[in-house]
Amino acid sequence: MAEPEVEVSEWQKLPSKLQLQFYELAGEKAREQADLLRGLKEKIEDLHGRLEGLFKPVPGGDWEGLRVAVVDGSSSPMPDTRLLGRYAVYCAGYHIYEGPELVDEGDFVSGVIFRPNEEGGPTSRAIIGMLTTLAEREIALDCARRDDVDYVIVDGAFFGYIWRCIWLREHPVEVEGIGSSTKLVDMVVGRTLLKTGKAIGVIKRVRLRAIDGWLMEENADYISGASNYEACLARLREVVIGAIDKAILSMVMPPGAWFSYRDLLVGREAGAHHYYSRLAISYPERVARAKAILDVMDMLEHVRKHMEKRLKLALGDEGASFLMSELERHYIKASLEAPACCLEALRRARLEPMVTYCASFSNEDTGHPFPLDLIDDDVTLPRLFTREFVQEVEARLLEQVKDLEAVRRLFAYLNPQKKWRA
Repeated sequence: MAEPEVEVSEWQKLPSKLQLQFYELAGEKAREQADLLRGLKEKIEDLHGRLEGLFKPVPGGDWEGLRVAVVDGSSSPMPDTRLLGRYAVYCAGYHIYEGPELVDEGDFVSGVIFRPNEEGGPTSRAIIGMLTTLAEREIALDCARRDDVDYVIVDGAFFGYIWRCIWLREHPVEVEGIGSSTKLVDMVVGRTLLKTGKAIGVIKRVRLRAIDGWLMEENADYISGASNYEACLARLREVVIGAIDKAILSMVMPPGAWFSYRDLLVGREAGAHHYYSRLAISYPERVARAKAILDVMDMLEHVRKHMEKRLKLALGDEGASFLMSELERHYIKASLEAPACCLEALRRARLEPMVTYCASFSNEDTGHPFPLDLIDDDVTLPRLFTREFVQEVEARLLEQVKDLEAVRRLFAYLNPQKKWRA
C-alpha cells in the first residue's frame, strides 16, 4: 500500500540556513508590528469619535427583487516568454443574479496577445491590461443595455488604468487587430457604460489615503508651523494614521453602515479623495527631499493641479473633468468581521438599492458582493495556464510545418530555467 504524500510547505523548500534566517526576521517583524499596533490603536480611537457622525445606516429595501449582472476579467499573471516573443492571454465573463439566485450563467470571451521580446515590460503589461479592461467593459455595456438587468457591478475602478493610458500615449506601439496603442486607449476610456446609470464599481485593492490627507488639512497650521523640517515630519507622523482608508474604515465602521467621501471632504468635487490621498503620500517625501518645511495647503493645491494635468493627458479634457466631477466613492461595512468594501458610482446614480444589495448579499470573508467573488473565481486564469496554452500552440504548429527543429528552437524559453519553475 502506497504511503500518503506528505505536504511540504514553501518554507521547507528553502535551504536550512535561509529557513532559520527567515524565522528570525519573522520574529523581528512581529515585534515591530506590535509597537505599531499599539500606537495605531490610540489614534484610531480618537479618529472614531470624529468620523462616527458620518456613518449612515445601510437603507432597508427589497434587494431580492433586483436583477444584477456581475462582470470581471483577468489576464496572465506573467507572460510566457520564448525566443520568438512573449505570449499572454486574457478573458472576461459575466453572470446575472436575481436576488440570491443565479438566473443567467452568462458567457465568456477570451484573447491572446503576442509581443516582441525587445519591447519593454511596462509596454507589454499596459497592452494586456488595457485589452482585458476593454473586454470587461464591452461585456458590461451589453449587460447594461438589457431591459431585464437593473444594475451592473464591475470589478475595479472605472478609470483604474490611468498610468497605462499615459504610458501608451507617451510610448505608442502597434497592437495587433486594433492599430495604434493610442487607439486602444481611446476605445477603453469611453464613458458609455457609466452614462447608462446602471454601473457600479467595486474596488477591491483600493489604496487611497484621503483620510490622512483630510487630517493634514485639519492640522495644516500645526504641521507647517514647525521650527524645522524634522520637527515638521514628526508633527505629521503625530497627526496622520499612516494607513489606507480601507484599513481605517474596516476598524472604525460599525456593521451595517456606509460612508461617503462627500460627507468628509465637504465643498470639494466628487473626486477630491484622489488628490487628498496624493497629499498624504507626497508631502513627507517632498519635505524630506527638500529638507525644508512646505505649506500643507499650498501642497494640496499643487497636487490637485498636477493630478488634473495627468488626468487630461490620460483621458482628455472631458474625461478628466468627468472623473473629478461625477464619480464618487463610498464604503460599506456589511458585517462585523468583514473588511470595508469600496464602491464607485456616478454622483447622480440611484445608489441606495445597490448599497442595500451589496451589504445584504456579501461574502463574510471579503466584504464584497458574493456574486462578484464567484465570477472572479470563474475568470481567474491559473498561474501556469499561459505556459500550457503556448505548449498547445507549439504542438499544433508542429503538426502543420515540416521544419520541426526550427519550431522547437523558436519555442525554446528565453531563460531555460523558467521551464522547471512552477
